[in-house]
Amino acid sequence: MRNIVNGKKPDNSAMAKKMLIMLVITIMPLPIAFAIFLNDPQSQMLSSISAATSDFPVLWSVNNPLLSSVMNAWCKTAPFWGLLLFIMSFSQIEINGRQSAREMVKGLVLFSVLYFPIMYMLLLHSTEITESAKIYQVMSQNDFLLTLLFMSIYAVCYISTAYYLLIVAATCKALGKKRKLSF
Repeated sequence: MRNIVNGKKPDNSAMAKKMLIMLVITIMPLPIAFAIFLNDPQSQMLSSISAATSDFPVLWSVNNPLLSSVMNAWCKTAPFWGLLLFIMSFSQIEINGRQSAREMVKGLVLFSVLYFPIMYMLLLHSTEITESAKIYQVMSQNDFLLTLLFMSIYAVCYISTAYYLLIVAATCKALGKKRKLSF
């Protein structure tokens, strides 16, 4: 753990590197599912995953319900991986302590207003995407673009969760007036 020297900007590059490495590793099941689908569109493994997760809310495409169901199921794991990243990086995170507790609480409230609706819409809301917004319509027309859409959804959920937890921890630290130590 490092102490923050007045005026020195925190160096959180270790967390940023872990975040990127973990994102690349944890997003790999999506292109793997796409490759399996390309080789065998009636894949028993993909069908089993789709059947096992059929009770979950899903963003799905009429053009490819199997692939969209499987990829959406994996996207639901993104907050877990963001939490795991936060736990693994907790000891390396630094804050500068220049913000007051009031500013930190205000930032947490504003980020919560942004974070929770986005997570709800992407992970907990069932929608048929070929009839949704134009970007969804375009991306659901092609299996490759559909895969890119779900990779983007996964990345947004993963990174947002990691940052949200960082803001929660920093706010708790500011409220506890223990800003002299980095966490």
